Amino acid sequence: MQYTNNMMRKVLDCESYDDMCQPYDFSDFETDHGNPHMWIGGHMAALPCAPVDPIFWSHHSFVDKLGEQLQARLPASQWRYPNNWNIPYQHRPGDRMRPFPYRNAEGLNDTLIGRKYAYETSPADVSCTADLQCSPTGLLWCDIPATATTGRCKAKCRPRGACRGDVHAMCYCRAGTGTPRCVAGTCQCINT
Repeated sequence: MQYTNNMMRKVLDCESYDDMCQPYDFSDFETDHGNPHMWIGGHMAALPCAPVDPIFWSHHSFVDKLGEQLQARLPASQWRYPNNWNIPYQHRPGDRMRPFPYRNAEGLNDTLIGRKYAYETSPADVSCTADLQCSPTGLLWCDIPATATTGRCKAKCRPRGACRGDVHAMCYCRAGTGTPRCVAGTCQCINT
């Protein structure tokens, strides 16, 4: 199971951290986060073992990125750990965040927990008017709909990858291997 645009929008449209977490025992956020654990199974399905599975880190990085995107949009007063009697045991603000030496409420304080990383913006979230705005390496292109003046950055296809119509910008060729062309729905490197 992967996150759909609707699932991501539900998170990003929340009005506070508390709003994202309610109802505390079965919020959409918690359910959407937990489904991949169950679907993948194995170590991912068992709370004490989940971090042993390499996919755990990719999954949680994405879940954390959604939270950070919401936090960036909200005023600081709306990004507080909820203190409500409805919060389940071991999830209350003063409960220990196992296996770490922090309390749950402290997990929202990046300075306190020593977080030393940041998330990159997805190229798909970048508005563009030219390919160079998307990537200096040439691996991304600016897809501008015919009825618009700006587009979204997208990844290019390698030779033999699928492309649409005659949109040559979708295709990528390494330097010296030819000119990228979309021919009959397939990217090709054509020597000119």
